Amino acid sequence: MKFQVRKKIELNFLGEGWEETYITLNAPSYSEIKEFSKKSKVKEGEQPNESVVDEGIDLLKSLFIDGKAFDGKTLVDFTKEDITDLPIEAINKIFIALTEGVKSPNS
Repeated sequence: MKFQVRKKIELNFLGEGWEETYITLNAPSYSEIKEFSKKSKVKEGEQPNESVVDEGIDLLKSLFIDGKAFDGKTLVDFTKEDITDLPIEAINKIFIALTEGVKSPNS
């Protein structure tokens, strides 16, 4: 990736305790999305298989910069390894924010 375009996605939609949480990712380039799309094609009406989901997680990990999460007690540093511990709702919203231009605050 030639350019770094930081995209800060707030995770406050996850509820109580998550009000000040976020994940910051480098916005994917056209080339990265094109490559991901080739690897993750799913026929209409079919559910994505495990390898497609893994490709998506790998893409998010490769774009990861930093973040904050809530461990049930306090805010903690978020790492790229923590991505798989997020609820699927959060992962879906992160993908939408990165690929469909849903507005999220830039850092």
